[in-house]
Amino acid sequence: MPSSHLYQIPTIINIIRGLKPSSILDIGCGFGKYGFLAREYLEIWQNRYQKSEWQTKIDCIEVHDFYITEIHSYIYDQIFQDEALAVLKNMGDQTYGLVLAIDILEHFPLEQGRVFIKECRRIAAYTLISTPKKFGEQDAVFNNQYEIHRSVWSLEEFDNLGVKGLADDPFSLIGVF
Repeated sequence: MPSSHLYQIPTIINIIRGLKPSSILDIGCGFGKYGFLAREYLEIWQNRYQKSEWQTKIDCIEVHDFYITEIHSYIYDQIFQDEALAVLKNMGDQTYGLVLAIDILEHFPLEQGRVFIKECRRIAAYTLISTPKKFGEQDAVFNNQYEIHRSVWSLEEFDNLGVKGLADDPFSLIGVF
């Protein structure tokens, strides 16, 4: 679904505010919630209301063009419309201060998810990942095959992939890599 668990929003926004990245790549941006909130708390709260004043570069990746709206064009500097791994592998030397992968990891099989995390870490100083702690069945939502849940992730798996910090959340595994 082009949304994520509501209870994790304050935790994720506080992490973003603490990191103060100069650039963000929001992978699987869906409805654009985190791009919008990042703009609000990294720009508006710094008295930069006009788009011409914004200093944070925020790009996104979204494979399902049905999700892209006028909001995305306003909030995001660049929108990549393709599979996340394909975009990441073609980024070359382009880097970001922060990659957001909020409720996307569960859509990958485990091995492909490991590759995804490595690619995120390759292009970013920090990668913030949130994924449900428990597996929940989900089929294609809005006729989007990429919405199918294919895996569940553990703290041990995050540790093996080099997580630097974890946030306390009852429903989601939230890690900064």
